[in-house]
Amino acid sequence: FWAVGTIAVALAAWAASIAGIADAWRWIFAATALPALIGIWLRFWVPESPLYLLKEGRADDAKRVLNQMLRTNGKAELSSDSAITLPPAATSSGLLAPDLRRRTLLILGIWFLVSVSYYGVFTW
Repeated sequence: FWAVGTIAVALAAWAASIAGIADAWRWIFAATALPALIGIWLRFWVPESPLYLLKEGRADDAKRVLNQMLRTNGKAELSSDSAITLPPAATSSGLLAPDLRRRTLLILGIWFLVSVSYYGVFTW
């Protein structure tokens, strides 16, 4: 969305320059702030993660969120006597462990090259 936002700002600046608006930056700022308002609305609309709720000891809230997701997807709700438990903790050996070292270094290299090219184009 960063690239989409950059294009939106460029188009807003272009439209403001054609319209001859004084202090166009204020209008551009207001127009590009609208998606942030949508984000605030989404924050209150999207329910909390059931996993987080379970970790916080709020199993009833987790079940409520799961039932809401099941209803939305046309599935049967959980029964009132069903218990929700946390999955077992995953064990990891670390990103630079022998079995993950090659993959980690390749991903870091690719990410570095993508970032250099992305920021290089936008800086240019």
